[in-house]
Amino acid sequence: MKLTKTKKRWIAILAAVLVILLAAFLSLWLTGVLHYWNHGMSALMNETGNYGYTAQKIENTDTVELDLSLLDNNIGLILFEDGNARLVVENYWFEEGSYLKLGVRCYGDYDFNHTIYYLPEFAPEIGQLSTENQTTTIDCTSQGPAYHNYYYVILSIPNYNELEGYTATFQLTNLIRYSYVRTEMGTTLF
Repeated sequence: MKLTKTKKRWIAILAAVLVILLAAFLSLWLTGVLHYWNHGMSALMNETGNYGYTAQKIENTDTVELDLSLLDNNIGLILFEDGNARLVVENYWFEEGSYLKLGVRCYGDYDFNHTIYYLPEFAPEIGQLSTENQTTTIDCTSQGPAYHNYYYVILSIPNYNELEGYTATFQLTNLIRYSYVRTEMGTTLF
């Protein structure tokens, strides 16, 4: 079977396209870009090769108003914000009638060269909630898991049913800033 000039040309074009696609795939895989696209900011969590890591304690963040009269109004409330990194109330639920549990998404500010995110310290008394005449502590009772662009944490407000008033002032006092910054070219993200 004799190949015509047109068929030879198409075979050469197809071979060139396949080589380019293979080179692009290998390049993305070896540099870690595919892993980063798949796992987002959590791709850098265990990365130690080419990224510098720091953790810094942040004390006494700005206060926000929490609506105690209609808890649905708090969904989407931003508890803390620094650029694109922010803590947002996702949902809430009660436990044993005396605790208010807040599900919070901790979004990160990240790209392939850096990741910055904030998490409440996994401990009791990481903040406070104050009404006109009462103050109660906020505890972080659960952290994780990490998703593509956020962590999920649960904040617990004890004795919630004893708070009086329609609004409360919410403040985090023990927040940790995690930062990963690329220190050199190349990566070990695969």
